Amino acid sequence: MERQYIGRYRITGQLGTGSMGAVMRAVDEVRHRDVAITVPQDLNPAVISRLQKECDLLTQLQHPQIAQVFGAGSDPDLAFYIVREYIDGATLEDLLRQQGGRLEPGQALKIALGVAEALAYAHKLRILHGDLTPGALLIRTSDGVVKVADFGIAAILTEQSGRSANNTSAYRAPEQASGKGVDARADLYALGVILYEMLTGARPSRPAASLASAPDMAALPPEALARLDRLTVGLLARDPKQRRPQRAREVAEAVRAIAQALPASDTQAPASASAHATTQRPGAPSGASATPDYTAYLAPPSMPVPPPLARPAIQAAPQVVIMPQRRFGRARVAQVGPMVRAAPGRRVSGLAPAALALGLSALLFACPEVGVNLLSKVGGNLFSSVENPLLIAGGVLAVLAVVCGHLALIGMRRSAARVVGQGAAIVGLSAGYLGLGLTLIVFFAHNQLL
Repeated sequence: MERQYIGRYRITGQLGTGSMGAVMRAVDEVRHRDVAITVPQDLNPAVISRLQKECDLLTQLQHPQIAQVFGAGSDPDLAFYIVREYIDGATLEDLLRQQGGRLEPGQALKIALGVAEALAYAHKLRILHGDLTPGALLIRTSDGVVKVADFGIAAILTEQSGRSANNTSAYRAPEQASGKGVDARADLYALGVILYEMLTGARPSRPAASLASAPDMAALPPEALARLDRLTVGLLARDPKQRRPQRAREVAEAVRAIAQALPASDTQAPASASAHATTQRPGAPSGASATPDYTAYLAPPSMPVPPPLARPAIQAAPQVVIMPQRRFGRARVAQVGPMVRAAPGRRVSGLAPAALALGLSALLFACPEVGVNLLSKVGGNLFSSVENPLLIAGGVLAVLAVVCGHLALIGMRRSAARVVGQGAAIVGLSAGYLGLGLTLIVFFAHNQLL
């Protein structure tokens, strides 16, 4: 029997099954909103741990062109699932299939602009996608807005499967495919492949052929075609240092400028599969066929990067598992998941260093007392250690270190921001417990020997 619930989410339908796993539509009965739930299959505990950390990071992405990740969770019958924003539409892969493999220039530029804006926002937060393909781009039916999905998640699952499917490996940058270190320019290469495919109906060869040879491209104004060709081929450079432009923000600016230079054309508008965005040509007689204006395809201007959410809303739900965040360093393709890096951290409070200082101080007071009592036992001379102010001070400091350490760790777990100081809190907490233990040993040893 099919499941009716996953955690607090009531399943309402099946959206599909792909390389990411089964995707289901559901209703969040706490937040009262539609969501999409992805259930990856055959995950080992290490991969689940990485995906949980990745989802914790992705909840901070808030952008009109990014499908928001609400969180990750599990239940007694399901090891792991991902909850994200539900998009009523189809993937770019489906759209290309429906329209014969290629899109008209205005539609292709609108999609490319939305993707570039999303990448610019994510890259500014030092987050890479890592596996950008037409299947990761969702086109909303109501207005044709593109939403980029699966930041970092698809890359981890691709690595976990041990191979990359032929239909996705074509979008990987050469340095990524060869196992070299990658950065944001790998995402730009994938965007170049997607743009080339939308315009020509085929994936680029090496070296990529000029767009002028593609069907109907010669109908574009020469200057606009030259700029579009220069942009697309520039993104496909094998050497990331030679890739032009080098930043997603620059790609978005170039795409917007090219779209504004295009005139009205007798091509189908991309707002949806059944709707046409049309404008009447100036001076055209009444009843003349309307034609779309490429300026209607432009995405909103660049948005400032908002600060990360203080606490993702989904984090409050008991079914959702939000793991502490970590810093990730530069990685190779063999470790695609950890290549996603987040913004620098902030210290939650001074509790972590306070716990460290108190714990070490407790050890300094407690350790000499242990030595004195051991020597006293051997020599037969007992000292009133319990009355020694050093021992009393050590015990008090140990208790304070334990309290501060626990409070620091609790504050870090509850914060959705990037934090530092966890190591100091753990060391201070450990030192506090050790100092407390040594103090108790001296106390009980003294009482037994009296």
